[in-house]
Amino acid sequence: MKTHTVSIKQHHLLLFLVLFFSAGWSFASPPIDIQFLKEQGSESEWILAKANCLSAKPPVRKALDAVVNYPRLHSWIQDTRLESQLIDGARQFRIEFRFPWPVGQQWSLVEVKKVGDSTISWHQLEGSLKMNRGRIVITERNQQTHLDYRANIDVGYPNTVTRHYKKKFVLEFLNAIYEEIQPPGI
Repeated sequence: MKTHTVSIKQHHLLLFLVLFFSAGWSFASPPIDIQFLKEQGSESEWILAKANCLSAKPPVRKALDAVVNYPRLHSWIQDTRLESQLIDGARQFRIEFRFPWPVGQQWSLVEVKKVGDSTISWHQLEGSLKMNRGRIVITERNQQTHLDYRANIDVGYPNTVTRHYKKKFVLEFLNAIYEEIQPPGI
């Protein structure tokens, strides 16, 4: 019978790899910095997120086209339907959400448009959410793609109750968008 000896370093490396892959982490996902900013004169709160990642060119069109894939990109989005394509290039989407308790089922009809070569903006036209508006700016600097996300999503509960869920949603959403827009081999 042959026995194998594993050093402490090998043991820690194996443990790290098991935890890394069992948690579903990916080396490709960029670090994402998230902050909250209260809107002046209101109970409303903005969530701000920034990430830098290696990339070729900022694929804004690909990110805009990814909207129809939102249900595949995030488990809290149940359905996304293109409702109309406007003359100015904007698109209207109906997005159905399944948020964790206590929020539950929600929906939002949003107008999404590309602004210039680097920005995607949206605002809610109607829906069960109190507010759903924001923008993603995708720029290239020093051979890196920089994602700058700013949104105000109000589900009708106090910010202290929903802040944790908003942060989780944005982390998962931006990681999914990042994976969607990455060129092959990065």
